[in-house]
Amino acid sequence: MPLGADGKLPELRLKETPEDQAPDQQSRSFNPFLLLVVVCLSLGLSVVLIFLDVSPGNPSLEQKRQKAREIIDAEYTASPENKEPERYQQYLREALIAHFHGDYRKERQYYQKVLDMLRAERLDPARGLTGSPARDRRLEEQLTILLSGSP
Repeated sequence: MPLGADGKLPELRLKETPEDQAPDQQSRSFNPFLLLVVVCLSLGLSVVLIFLDVSPGNPSLEQKRQKAREIIDAEYTASPENKEPERYQQYLREALIAHFHGDYRKERQYYQKVLDMLRAERLDPARGLTGSPARDRRLEEQLTILLSGSP
């Protein structure tokens, strides 16, 4: 490239015309009402996402488990006065205590022991583990709910 008279490289200069500037200015302008709507929508969605519960657990499963614990506590852990609780009742009590202490692994172990005992007692269908086959089935249903899914 040849150098100019002043010893510098030649410079390019673009000539701007009013027609060239008009489309740029029009495309950059926004309707203020539209901008306000977009900002409000963004803020609203942000607030919803803050208060939205995104926990992986299924709330209905946790409610079922709580109900199963209440049924077990009310119907299966009590023993008649002056009578020592049966071994399955002791396991159920220990499982409930472990749950309230936050030891979910131990809770599941106790429930699994009782479930194994229930399945072993099917050899004597007249009495069962809890005294009647219907009570055994109900207890097995509650234990299945408690042992289903992840702890």
